[in-house]
Amino acid sequence: MFVIFIFIINFKKYFNYKMTNLVDLESDKHFDQLRNDNTVLIFDCWANWCGPCKKIAPEFKKLSEKFAHNQHIKFVKHNVDNDFPQIPHSNDIEYIPTFFVYSKDTKRYRKFKANEFNNMKNLISLIDQKLLQK
Repeated sequence: MFVIFIFIINFKKYFNYKMTNLVDLESDKHFDQLRNDNTVLIFDCWANWCGPCKKIAPEFKKLSEKFAHNQHIKFVKHNVDNDFPQIPHSNDIEYIPTFFVYSKDTKRYRKFKANEFNNMKNLISLIDQKLLQK
């Protein structure tokens, strides 16, 4: 057991491994599963051909790493070129990147444009504090 512990420490150190709670959206069913299993979902709606999406992607990943300690928050990458028509925000994507924050308590979501990324980070920090108080 001690050997496994040493291996994990060395793996993290040498491969610059960081904990994250970031997943790729795979289907409408996957969305439903994520909604049922998590208190808060944060979506990054992006595309391979989108320059601004590529620019902000590392920031979204850092955000997922920052909140990896909170098991109630999940960060989700939604490639808009994959058509998932049953997802509520699918018809509300006017431009990319766009971010959506879902709460399990409600069917509604909060939408953020790329230039509102810092506002979204502040909201997630508040949510994190509230969830950790429970």
